[in-house]
Amino acid sequence: MIRARRRAAFTAACALGTVLGMVPAAPALADPSGCRKDTTRFGVNTDGMLYATGEGNCGTRVYRVLEVEIKQQIDFQPDPVALKSSDAGSDLYYKASPTGCDNNQRKVYYGRTFFQGHTDYDDTSARVYDVC
Repeated sequence: MIRARRRAAFTAACALGTVLGMVPAAPALADPSGCRKDTTRFGVNTDGMLYATGEGNCGTRVYRVLEVEIKQQIDFQPDPVALKSSDAGSDLYYKASPTGCDNNQRKVYYGRTFFQGHTDYDDTSARVYDVC
């Protein structure tokens, strides 16, 4: 659903740019060469705290930052970040795990993992949670 929404927004922007005679923006940057990432866990624990775990593996040791975010899904607006965590270094393996509360809300949330500076995201499915 999130990817479909992103694809629809990009298609609309390209169509508008064509009508206005503008060139569409460059495509999003993929993962760093030789790297992959995944959001391996996402949910709410028994205390009502949101949690997510994102992991990344790379074939070479170059400085990178793996970001893991828990976001609120809001239609027709940018999705705000409720919680985030990161792991940085010149490593082959990265792992980050944001955990926490979001002001006693019942909202739709999803987890996202990506390498900083790259916009190829790994999103979980969106879920409704009551959180602390």
